[in-house]
Amino acid sequence: MAMTLIRCAEKIDLKLNSSYERLVVDGDFTTDLKNQTIKLTKSADYFSNAPAPVITGANITISDGTNVLPLTETSPGVYQTNVIAGQEGKTYTLNIDNVEIGGKKSNYTASSIMINAWLIDSITFAKYNFPDAMARVPSPSPDKMFDYIIKGWGLEPATPGNYYFWRYYRNRVLQSDTLSKCLYTDDGPVNGKYIYGMPMFNINANVGDTIMVETRSITKNYYDFLIGVMFEMNGSGDPIFGGPPANIKGNINNGAIGFFNVCNVTYISAVIK
Repeated sequence: MAMTLIRCAEKIDLKLNSSYERLVVDGDFTTDLKNQTIKLTKSADYFSNAPAPVITGANITISDGTNVLPLTETSPGVYQTNVIAGQEGKTYTLNIDNVEIGGKKSNYTASSIMINAWLIDSITFAKYNFPDAMARVPSPSPDKMFDYIIKGWGLEPATPGNYYFWRYYRNRVLQSDTLSKCLYTDDGPVNGKYIYGMPMFNINANVGDTIMVETRSITKNYYDFLIGVMFEMNGSGDPIFGGPPANIKGNINNGAIGFFNVCNVTYISAVIK
């Protein structure tokens, strides 16, 4: 008996309604002495291929409860303070005004505290050996071998419930330039303990290169935001019952999207020998 399989193909014209506009905020306020920066755009439709529209002419300030810092629009949609460093223990409030979204002007705010920092006291380099790499280290590409594993050493603060975000530089050039190349975690079972050679990054580098690791002590809210972003980027892993992509909850009020990230930043460097 011969069996004939017939495959039918039907063209489906999927039409989605345009989504309503929202303010999108991308901003950091750190302990680095620099021009602290806030970027404003509008949300776009899911299948839009055009760059997100920038928001110009907004009035933006950041307050620490005593002082109010005005931000200047230095390029379309990019707003900056004068050179200033955030201070540990202070709560910073972002205020955005004179923004028209969906045909009406609204005010937006967000607040976050500058928590205590963790300073990794040293980094070392181990020759890369695949079986020795821990699961939390960003996985190597199957077609690429790495030279070294960066390992971090230091006493984690005794206060429970700390969260960290790491990235690294090679010869002053940022290598962790996407979220998937960064490392972030809570203090979990290592709270208050000395960390002996925690594997952090698999890297390609040469003897004589200077490697710098940046540690950001972040809030739980921002940690949850990062987890949400990665979940949406990578999917739920369930192609049938997994939910559709959705806006990740940030800390901006009035229905805005994004996050005002206030974080304590420290650095540690070493030369590969």
